Amino acid sequence: MDELLMHLIAGIFQLIGEFLVEAFGEAFLDLLLRGLQNAISSALGEVLVAPIVLLVLGLILGSISLLIFPVHFVRAVRLHGISLLVTPVMAGAVMGLVGAGLRAQDRKVVRLEGFSCGFALAFGMALIRLLYAR
Repeated sequence: MDELLMHLIAGIFQLIGEFLVEAFGEAFLDLLLRGLQNAISSALGEVLVAPIVLLVLGLILGSISLLIFPVHFVRAVRLHGISLLVTPVMAGAVMGLVGAGLRAQDRKVVRLEGFSCGFALAFGMALIRLLYAR
């Protein structure tokens, strides 16, 4: 029973750590996209192209995150890999909420500030971290 509880707690900490890395990556990219909005608006303008571009950017950011955090935050054998599904959904939801909040204030919203693009970026980061983190 104690071992199961420890695995559960370790899995929760792993999810939180992975989520924070993805959230900081998305926040950094969001600020970058806002700064370069006019220059790259045509590249991210298409509804189907934007998630693919952001998935590739997520793969790149995931690789960069491995330089800073080369190991998994918590190694939970029974829950290993669940972060590939849970954290992108959480990150996409947060980005969707950010976009909704900005729309409510009548502010301009970039593609990343929606669920599908936030999910795509976070999924790319999570995939790279799952495959290559030690």
